Amino acid sequence: MLVVVSVLVALLGVLVAAAGIAGITRGWVPARDRLSVRRPRLYGGGLLVAALGLGLMAADRVVFTDSGLVAIVTVLFASLVLQVSRRPAGGDGLAGGES
Repeated sequence: MLVVVSVLVALLGVLVAAAGIAGITRGWVPARDRLSVRRPRLYGGGLLVAALGLGLMAADRVVFTDSGLVAIVTVLFASLVLQVSRRPAGGDGLAGGES
């Protein structure tokens, strides 16, 4: 059962990595995030970091050690930070306070 879960997580990681590469190279963003993303390359970088975290989770040897768990949590947190920073600071993005 653990092998099946590892394979599914690895496949998900490959899909996320493909979306990250598309975001970095082409500026493509998945449809669910297209309206809210202002910096697609940064968002793509966050997806690549998330794919790295998923790849670490899929590795059986890394998941069951304390240092491996800390590495996974750190990578996934870094991915979250990169994906949250996809929008510049300062409101809804309208210039000059227009509404």
